[in-house]
Amino acid sequence: MKAIGSGAPACDVVGLQHHPPDDDRGPAVSCDNWKADLNAAVRGARARISGHGKIEHFWHAKLVTTALAAFGDEQRADFYIEVLPPQGDVPRPDLIVVHPELGCMVIENKGLALKDIVRVDGQQLEVLRNGRSKLEDPFAQSEKVVWRLRDQLTRRVQRAMMFVNTAAMPAVTRSDFEGAFDIKWPTHALFADDLASPDTFAVKLRSIAESTRKRAGKRKVWSPLAAKELRRIINGTSFLFPPRLDHLDDDQGLLGDQIQKLENMDKNPTRLQRDIGTRDLRGAHRLFRGVAGSGKSLMLALNAARTLMELDKGERVLVCCFDKTLVPFLRQNIEDRHACLG
Repeated sequence: MKAIGSGAPACDVVGLQHHPPDDDRGPAVSCDNWKADLNAAVRGARARISGHGKIEHFWHAKLVTTALAAFGDEQRADFYIEVLPPQGDVPRPDLIVVHPELGCMVIENKGLALKDIVRVDGQQLEVLRNGRSKLEDPFAQSEKVVWRLRDQLTRRVQRAMMFVNTAAMPAVTRSDFEGAFDIKWPTHALFADDLASPDTFAVKLRSIAESTRKRAGKRKVWSPLAAKELRRIINGTSFLFPPRLDHLDDDQGLLGDQIQKLENMDKNPTRLQRDIGTRDLRGAHRLFRGVAGSGKSLMLALNAARTLMELDKGERVLVCCFDKTLVPFLRQNIEDRHACLG
């Protein structure tokens, strides 16, 4: 039996089904060639994908490859995988899918075999990692990210975006898991049964999204504007854009609509701004000079957020400015950059 990655179960555990690459259910994920299979799925997808190159374990690759085969054809969709881009500060679980049919779905993946689980208490797992017992709650982990993303998004737009959080256990079947621990897990949890094929996975996730939509009384689960703003939040560039809680329709042709379009034009920090914004300035004095509108206040907010990241829990940062009207702007930008760090 060959193990894949640190602590990952072997490939012949229950729940993995192999099928030929030309099967109409989508690409298989083989034990020996999972990186090649993952890269092929990424190349074949039309969606935007971030972070797949950092996947290190087979069961994580299994989840992402199946998700791409099921939903990757949608060019409006985004797949975010665990790691942070250079300018991003939002902590990510193993997979975030932003899709017109699903809304924003946050999935925490646990590639655990039954032998790795000591006990299950409600939604909390006691697992063995490197010979040590550890408590983990995958639902709480994914829910924490959902609340942070929702909080950030509602500050900026009020358009539809449904959030769903769940946990995946791709190495075991539901019946084996629930039978071993005499427990019933939430119906929206994902098991090996649900990842048996892209078709099965797609049916399961659409069912989760639809039941969540009905329970929340929502008419829509996704809007292009909300998806665009959410993309900025996850990528760590939302602080560059002025928040607006009300947006005009694009076909209004009004002056306000034209102003909003100008405000929301894509903006990117310069190389110097990126360098300053990511530099550790603790214990140092720096003077930023520039004309009005050159981004000095943004750099101040960015450095305050970055400093908070480096400090011990409970330590605070004092930000001073010359004008009371600047305080809300600085506070908003610092929160936009830092609030999702936890």
